[in-house]
Amino acid sequence: MCDPFDMTVLMELVLSEGFRANPNDPGTEKLAIWPITDAWLQDKYKPLPPLNPADEEDGPPPFGVAYIKGWRRSLAALICCEGVRSLDIQLDELTDNFKASLKVIHATVGAYDSTKAAVFAARGVTMATTGTRKAPNAMNFLRQFEVLGKAGEAEWNDAGKVARAFNVGKLESEAIVALQSKIHHDIVDELKSATRTRGMRSFVTHDLLSKGIFNISFTSQVAGLEQWSAYLTNGQNNELASLFLERLKGDWDRLPVGVKKAFTWKDASVIHAACGGYLGIRESFQKNVPAADFAAAEPEIKSQFSLAVLDNEILAFLEGSVPPIQLKNVRFVRTWVVVRDTY
Repeated sequence: MCDPFDMTVLMELVLSEGFRANPNDPGTEKLAIWPITDAWLQDKYKPLPPLNPADEEDGPPPFGVAYIKGWRRSLAALICCEGVRSLDIQLDELTDNFKASLKVIHATVGAYDSTKAAVFAARGVTMATTGTRKAPNAMNFLRQFEVLGKAGEAEWNDAGKVARAFNVGKLESEAIVALQSKIHHDIVDELKSATRTRGMRSFVTHDLLSKGIFNISFTSQVAGLEQWSAYLTNGQNNELASLFLERLKGDWDRLPVGVKKAFTWKDASVIHAACGGYLGIRESFQKNVPAADFAAAEPEIKSQFSLAVLDNEILAFLEGSVPPIQLKNVRFVRTWVVVRDTY
């Protein structure tokens, strides 16, 4: 749930300079820890041996501590440790700083009376980090709410309550509520995966989520497209929402690194409408032309759509016609097959 670039930098620092935990060192924030409970786990806890078999097992087991404060830094160190284990890297290949920093870790044990108290404590910002720490985004909060849910906390489906409890703005609180209760869980999982590798702030915005563009029953119909509402509305089968997210990922991934930016509402809503129109045209195409013609044409048409080549043509078709879809009026379909007048 961290920005990929930030996590890469943190891992490089941990491997080269070591895992900084002693608050007596200048610029080092104090760690706060708590015993692991089932609420924090997404799977059953699996004990692991120490990285160095010669170490005495007289302390907490590997991966046996929940980090409440200093979470990103701690996660970077844990990823490095698991990388050493999984890649079978020999200890003599590691820097002395990295090895020495893991022998003794300084931390305070939080006196929290509940998982809820621990989650809320994790959100505090100390003076040492006010200049460097980025505010949590909706995906960070979603993970926190999953922990709260496992701990028996009621679902937080009221944006006002979320805003007050977590001291966040209107867009963030509405985005959090959308992820929890208004977006199909399969799409939420796809969003998690998409933002995990791209970073939420540089890919999608709280604005998009708060306006419900991934919500079940969201529609991108605007004035003049009312009759196409059935094609432009997210359904329970997630076909439109899933295709829309695939387009966002593809469009973003093709951009050069220096010009990548999060999608605005204006741009994303147009892509959503183009996705709905594409699905409607494809459905009519499949139903009304010989199977062999569809099988031959569909891969290339899909490829062109994935590259955003067909968006303007699809939107112009929607604006200039009314249902049912007349394939003879769709130019990119005529390019591939002879469309009868009855289609």
